[in-house]
Amino acid sequence: NTDLQPEQGTDYEAGIKTGFFNRRLYAEVIGFYFQLQHAIVVRQDASGSSYYINAGATRQKGIESQLTYPLLSAPTAAFTSARIWLSYTLDRFTYDDFQKNAINYSGNHLPGIPDNIVSGGLDLFSTTGLFFHLTYYYSDKIPLNDANSAYAGSYQLLGGKIGYAANKIKKISLSVFAGIDNAFNSRYSLGNDINAAANRYYNAAPGVNYFAGLSIS
Repeated sequence: NTDLQPEQGTDYEAGIKTGFFNRRLYAEVIGFYFQLQHAIVVRQDASGSSYYINAGATRQKGIESQLTYPLLSAPTAAFTSARIWLSYTLDRFTYDDFQKNAINYSGNHLPGIPDNIVSGGLDLFSTTGLFFHLTYYYSDKIPLNDANSAYAGSYQLLGGKIGYAANKIKKISLSVFAGIDNAFNSRYSLGNDINAAANRYYNAAPGVNYFAGLSIS
């Protein structure tokens, strides 16, 4: 697209990082406001090929935050470390000035961006080499086109991984592990095609699935 213009924008950010309970609980919150001109958005033609156009001005504002808390103040006889963590993102991305032919999309949400995302997890490491990770992810519904007439539904994912990491033997590290993804067997679309021709937005993601592996380094 030889008519494509570069994006131009101004970003304002402010944040705070702090600790509570003798700095064991780490907290971080960042707010941002991004004004963008000549925003570049993706289109897909009937063959499925992607191309890009300028879509006027956008307003992108939101909050990013995270909490991390170690469950142990010091290693114990059973565990070397244990922590829980949580992050939350709030996005309000909208077209400020965008009209295509006779259709005005000003005020609509930018496609491909959910309003709310939450993730969290638990990490455990034992003195014997056993480790365990538990992760949770939530995504709000996602607009799939400029008209906001189609949405991918919200979904939740739960995953876990357990394994054993052996101490180095002659400079060789060994780890074995097994786990589960999408333990809720959620039905969702992964890698949506934004503004796809003929409403071909969705790419089905796998349901509940399991994995195992061996790592040698």
